[in-house]
Amino acid sequence: MIPQYLHLPLALNAEGQKLSKQNRAPAIDNQAPLPALRAAMRFLGLHTVAEEKVATPTELLNLAVNTWSLTHLPKQTEVTTAF
Repeated sequence: MIPQYLHLPLALNAEGQKLSKQNRAPAIDNQAPLPALRAAMRFLGLHTVAEEKVATPTELLNLAVNTWSLTHLPKQTEVTTAF
């Protein structure tokens, strides 16, 4: 069987570093995670999901799962983002 996999674009900060703990990327605020989740949805091309009026992270993630498609992903291999 041929393995099937996908490489997601690499999220970079303004200095061109990948977003990671190693590069001191800011953590998600556990008390208010929706802004970071919305930013992630926009990064993954789910702009309409990111703008939905939802009250909880679970609602937003459920919308994303039901809407997600490979066609939404950015075509670049690296994307600078304002996470």
